[in-house]
Amino acid sequence: MRSIPIEDIKDGQIIAKNVYDKEGRMLLKEGTVIKKVYVKRLEEMGLPFVYIKDGLLEDTIEKEDLVSDSVKVNFVRVMMDLHAGIKNKKEINGKEIHTVINKVLDEITGSKNLIVSGVDFYSDKIKFFVHSLNVAVLSIMIGKYYGYNEFQLKDLALGAMLHDIGKLEHDDERHAEAGFNILKDMPEIKVQIAHIAFQHHEQYDGNGYPRQLREDQIQEYAQIVSIANYYDNLSFMNPDKERMYPYQALEKIASQSRVMFDPKLVNAFTKHVAPFPVGSFVRLSNGRYAVVLKLADGIPSRPEVMVIADRYGARMAQFDRVNLMDNRTLFINEILPENKRELMNLA
Repeated sequence: MRSIPIEDIKDGQIIAKNVYDKEGRMLLKEGTVIKKVYVKRLEEMGLPFVYIKDGLLEDTIEKEDLVSDSVKVNFVRVMMDLHAGIKNKKEINGKEIHTVINKVLDEITGSKNLIVSGVDFYSDKIKFFVHSLNVAVLSIMIGKYYGYNEFQLKDLALGAMLHDIGKLEHDDERHAEAGFNILKDMPEIKVQIAHIAFQHHEQYDGNGYPRQLREDQIQEYAQIVSIANYYDNLSFMNPDKERMYPYQALEKIASQSRVMFDPKLVNAFTKHVAPFPVGSFVRLSNGRYAVVLKLADGIPSRPEVMVIADRYGARMAQFDRVNLMDNRTLFINEILPENKRELMNLA
């Protein structure tokens, strides 16, 4: 399975993951063969990517989603209802918020997978809500690494889920304080959780907002949500032309150690986010081309790959599995776009 831009889809390719609309209705089921009429519909939705089956390596690629499609859809629905309720000044169903975040927590804490491998791509109409889920997932992973108990993880997850709620009122720096004011008046939300929304744009060096807090003055939960939010903005929320590959986003985060983020947090984050997600088409330091097959716990930058082409781009007669944990002199130079793989006839 690999992600592919809508403009690069070809007739006959096969959908590898269910595609849903903003109402949670399934548009294309896993296993659907692509036709031109489907592509047009996806373009109308504003969906930039879908997942397709990898014709060369489908049986060898190992990928486990941390959160199931059904929980993702329910999460988005709850977030949409919450936003609509706040906008229309209706009574908020706090029980639904707690129920859906409990489901997210159950799936992540019950998973053996310790690494976040990329993000899914959705219609612009629900992108904001998926961002909340992505930030929650990333934050929970760091909380697990820090040894948080179930109550701490729940508070962290709720804060991550609701960190941008203030954008209902302001789409600028004022959204942090606006989010705090919205959440502190919700009986189902602790003030501690509301402070995550208030502080998630504060920075380690004191140059953040709204109060220019620094280092330990910033609540630890808010520091975790801050780095998760920054990563997802770079790799998911940015416009297509500005969106970074995961390894580029992680390099950017590393450059902000002791500036925006606590170095301990940067170290923890990089251990749990894959710079080269499963299914990525990559170029190795020896010039050969490969596809990422499996991630290594604790060192996601050293995955197992399948070499499929030589340094000149010629398809190998036999594909070799290479574990970069066992080949320390070999590393991945870069992720290559789908059209590069198409041009090399390696799709």
